[in-house]
Amino acid sequence: MGTRQQDLFVIFDGPPGPTSGRFVEVEDAAGQSHRLGEWEQRLDGEWTLGPIAAFDDACLMKVKPGEPIFVLRAQDLLSPVFVRGWALAAQAVGLPKERFDEAMACAAAMEAWPNRKMPD
Repeated sequence: MGTRQQDLFVIFDGPPGPTSGRFVEVEDAAGQSHRLGEWEQRLDGEWTLGPIAAFDDACLMKVKPGEPIFVLRAQDLLSPVFVRGWALAAQAVGLPKERFDEAMACAAAMEAWPNRKMPD
């Protein structure tokens, strides 16, 4: 079982404006620094920091700090079975059809994933 990672904050030495603040570091709520990637100069002269992983998923965006979650990966041979079971159980108590269809499509995509194996 996992929990949501703690929130991180991008620290600058001043506010936005004509002479905007400069990047200082990324910290957690306790002030501990976190490394998020590598600085690299682009061909256009600008700089990037990354890559930074982010989830673009409405469900994951709802996770509260400290809320337990459980992740099923497509590589796990058992994942589609459990996703379908959840969808059927949730449908029985009123899950909207679009969410049911989304879960079933996810289960099918999991089955199509290459290199699946038993959980380890």
